[in-house]
Amino acid sequence: MAYIAQLLGLYLALSGVLMIVKEQATMVLVPKLVDSPPFLYFLGSLRVLIGLAIVLAHTMWVGTLGAVVIVIGWVTLLRGIAMLLLPSETERKILTRKSSEDGGVVLVPSFVLKPGTRMIREWRGQTCSVLVQKDGFQWRGTTYRSLTTIAKEITGAHWSGPRFFGLTSHLATKPSAGAGHVEA
Repeated sequence: MAYIAQLLGLYLALSGVLMIVKEQATMVLVPKLVDSPPFLYFLGSLRVLIGLAIVLAHTMWVGTLGAVVIVIGWVTLLRGIAMLLLPSETERKILTRKSSEDGGVVLVPSFVLKPGTRMIREWRGQTCSVLVQKDGFQWRGTTYRSLTTIAKEITGAHWSGPRFFGLTSHLATKPSAGAGHVEA
């Protein structure tokens, strides 16, 4: 069992270092991989394999650390099975990093907007209309990769783009006045 722990530990450490060293390549590669059904199948199979290896070796682990390792094994196994059974759903939920126009990091949301969808929001007496495109969002003739960047341009302050356009709700507060609507 120590062999599997060492193997996984070294593999994850090396993968992390490579992602940091080759950050730009990783930022380009990851979104392409998430769009690839064969990669998602491979990733689901790999998760099942790793989860099974940990779960089957659970008798080797004892104490609190053992309980944590067993839980991680079961979670990994179940997530792998879910990826194999529901690849389109899990694909949407995998978070990927993308660089935004201002150099920050944007997480891909858990909802999907189809190209051609128009989002409309009233802001300080003006109607703001954003068109969803295959490669981003068009507002005033310019294409942006992030709704948050558009919301900041409109308001002059930092806003969550999906929340600004009424695509998400926040449990702690009421929906903002004038929240937008979406036309398909």
